[in-house]
Amino acid sequence: MYLAQYKRNIAPVVPKRFNTGITFGLTDGRMVRFRLNEQVEYIGRPLNLAARLQGAIGGKNNDPPQNKVLMTKGVYHDLRRDISDSYRIAKVQRTLKNVAGGESLEYIKLSLYEPAKAKAQS
Repeated sequence: MYLAQYKRNIAPVVPKRFNTGITFGLTDGRMVRFRLNEQVEYIGRPLNLAARLQGAIGGKNNDPPQNKVLMTKGVYHDLRRDISDSYRIAKVQRTLKNVAGGESLEYIKLSLYEPAKAKAQS
């Protein structure tokens, strides 16, 4: 439904040279809330990790990052019943700077506008 609306209403007015779309990293954890210059701010490892996940969405093989989510396996485990049948899901390896000592870890990539792969019929 959203893809059809995008193609009908937004894509025709966006110049072809722009690759537009949303990307975000998704994790969980505790953050610290504080007030700075009369505004509420947050700091913490989850915010840092989510930003690094967002930056690592594209990966290799010229895979465009638009309209994708990169999440930790823990978050996927919590959400999988609600999202597995609706979105294309792939396990990917990524190395995030200043996370887990720079080692490559497995994350879950969700494509917002690509349908889930059909399940094999028995």
